[in-house]
Amino acid sequence: MASLEKAFSDENVAGFLVEPIQGEAGVYVPDDNYLKKAYEMCKEKNILFIADEVQTGIARTGKMLFLFLLFLLTTKLCFA
Repeated sequence: MASLEKAFSDENVAGFLVEPIQGEAGVYVPDDNYLKKAYEMCKEKNILFIADEVQTGIARTGKMLFLFLLFLLTTKLCFA
């Protein structure tokens, strides 16, 4: 989270784009609470939280979108 805090200290940062679960060359799941903390930091700094749900969307994780499992709503959402 320290790297994210450092990046967010730059006033030119407008958005944070994240794949909730990365699925290339294996499955990479973020640490517990990482996405929630990143989401809260974005809200605090007025930074867009953008989720790329191409790998996780359309109920591939049990809910329509992965972030719904975390009770998060994004500013922007990408899925295919």
